[in-house]
Amino acid sequence: MNDENLKEPLEDLKESLENKLSQVHIPEPEEFIKKAAGISQVYGLLFGETCVLKYAVLNDEREIEKMYLIKDTNSSLRGLLAAEDDVYFQNDNYKICSLFGNFKSRARWNITESIVEHQGKIFDAGIYQLYETLTDKLLMTKKELSIKKIDYIASISAFQDKLYALCYKPKYAFTALEENNGKYKIGGTIIEYEKYLTFEFCQALILPGISSNINGKEYGFSVLSCVYLNYLDLNNQMIIGTDGLSLIHRCALLSSDSERAEVVYSGDFEGINFAEIDLNKKTAKTRKLITNSRALVSSLDVVRNKELHNKLINFGKELK
Repeated sequence: MNDENLKEPLEDLKESLENKLSQVHIPEPEEFIKKAAGISQVYGLLFGETCVLKYAVLNDEREIEKMYLIKDTNSSLRGLLAAEDDVYFQNDNYKICSLFGNFKSRARWNITESIVEHQGKIFDAGIYQLYETLTDKLLMTKKELSIKKIDYIASISAFQDKLYALCYKPKYAFTALEENNGKYKIGGTIIEYEKYLTFEFCQALILPGISSNINGKEYGFSVLSCVYLNYLDLNNQMIIGTDGLSLIHRCALLSSDSERAEVVYSGDFEGINFAEIDLNKKTAKTRKLITNSRALVSSLDVVRNKELHNKLINFGKELK
């Protein structure tokens, strides 16, 4: 076979390979840097200003691009969940509702403090104990809380196959929740906070994959909280630089790796702050993200799902 006979098949093969290569996504250097830094996709912040639900769209620099009014709920928003495909909150009849669907739970007998998504299920908690939200299944009795001398659950969080709770008894304590045949009970205390508080809501959340030694025990996570109200703490140690708000009620994690974390936290009539935390030094660089001196930011969550992001901006009214 001569060279002329080989030329056309080789050119066809070259063109085919070029077409296939052109369809392969080659990450830009910036993408590698973001992945190495543990920066995950964040579309925006969903938050409640007392009774009003708003959505702030964030850019890659964690700055506000646009703000949307989503809904006036006529209720005090405390528990709030930006799930994969919907938003869940409590209405003024103490029922947990979906924003885009038709779901309404049975009425809880008090305020919902926390709503989380875990292993395909949704859970809610408050003074009324712990429920599986979509089935209205009571997962923990008042008796179980009384045995442990716990007044109420202030917030719940999830890591791997377990749920964890910030409980009030009357000091705050971060504990594991032990599951057995669909029922839950209070497990061992991981952190006991040296703070007595009444009528001030707060929360604790898990920083996944950031190992810690707490009271001589090793854990595959760390715990960030605003229990002390005047600053954030990591595993019960103050994060220096996060004391710029008078009272901190809510916090949410944007991203984290073994050395740093990006967090937002809301104050008492002082809007929302952004903090980049050095986890080793327990120090933070902070800046004001949303300023509002007229409303209490009582609930806060991060939107990571693009479909939900699009739903929110199409549903909401843009604020100028």
